[in-house]
Amino acid sequence: MEAYIQEKSNYDIKFVYNFQLGDGGLGDCLKFFMYLLEVCIENKIDLYYLQNNIPIEKYIRLRNNEMYKKVDDIRMKTIYSLENFLNINLLAKKGYYIVTPYILYNVFKFDNLKIPIEEVFEFDEEIKRNAIKLLDTKIEEYISLHLRLGDRFLEIEDKKYVLCPNDERVFSTNKMEECIIKNQDKKLLFFCDNENYKEMINKKYNNVLITKSNIGHTSFANTSDIQIKDTITEFYLLTNSKKIIAISRSGFSIIASKFKNIVYEELF
Repeated sequence: MEAYIQEKSNYDIKFVYNFQLGDGGLGDCLKFFMYLLEVCIENKIDLYYLQNNIPIEKYIRLRNNEMYKKVDDIRMKTIYSLENFLNINLLAKKGYYIVTPYILYNVFKFDNLKIPIEEVFEFDEEIKRNAIKLLDTKIEEYISLHLRLGDRFLEIEDKKYVLCPNDERVFSTNKMEECIIKNQDKKLLFFCDNENYKEMINKKYNNVLITKSNIGHTSFANTSDIQIKDTITEFYLLTNSKKIIAISRSGFSIIASKFKNIVYEELF
């Protein structure tokens, strides 16, 4: 990674990653950039991140500031829009190529993410301070349980902002509760996108801890700054787990495990 940072400015072809509000959540933003980084290292392409001043950029940032570009930085450059991600090794024109998440959907694979995300991104100190506030007690070592019920179950007043109103994730209540009972001697930190369900599990099992977070989706236009901060803080707590157990399918927990390449287990 360090060798790439030192050499990248010498490469003729330059990719500018353009992730905007509505393109997905925090996990989507990170996973597509990290995938693109792996591709750029392999193909000797100079990669940049276009700053769009979206809320998540305030709380999690690139370690190398030189990888950022603003619109004004490339306004007078020769710019192309990359329409297809296949055969990028055949690109002949020198210049800047704008890359959006949409052209990566069909080629992205989690298994291709080898570089620990913590080598590329870091959390703002405000997130680390907020982590202490969201937990009632200090815990040194814990296993995280992550349940994503889906957009259908988000407790949001104005449903017009929900991008996928029929989104419902499959999971097994029995498997989840068996896992909790099996780990009675361990501290389990339970994350869920539905506050009522989260509190119900917390009251039912003594070894299950929860955060005092204000749940929100980082991709929605009406998500408050407090919700953004709390959501990224929960992501931060996931990245510091001894192990992450995913109760349902979610890129959020997968990407959290990729931050430090910690143990990831699926129950669905």
